[in-house]
Amino acid sequence: MNKAKYLIEKYRDEYNTLHQAIMIDLDMNKQSNGEELRFMRGKINPNLTILYETYHEDENYKLLDMQRLINDEWYEIDIKTFKPII
Repeated sequence: MNKAKYLIEKYRDEYNTLHQAIMIDLDMNKQSNGEELRFMRGKINPNLTILYETYHEDENYKLLDMQRLINDEWYEIDIKTFKPII
């Protein structure tokens, strides 16, 4: 498996009307001892309180894995079909 270079987190509000995503460079985050992640999360709109999807990409922005919040439970998502792996 390719090594993940980026972490993407998607946030939404409780009414599912506003959405925002952040992309974290994992190499930069490691070099900064986690400050990159803290800085990027600080830029999220405070009304967006629900983290509903995360995924990793390699240096070519190819999707490696995905997790999604469905009915208050986290599921691994098949990256070929985009359906939950149960």
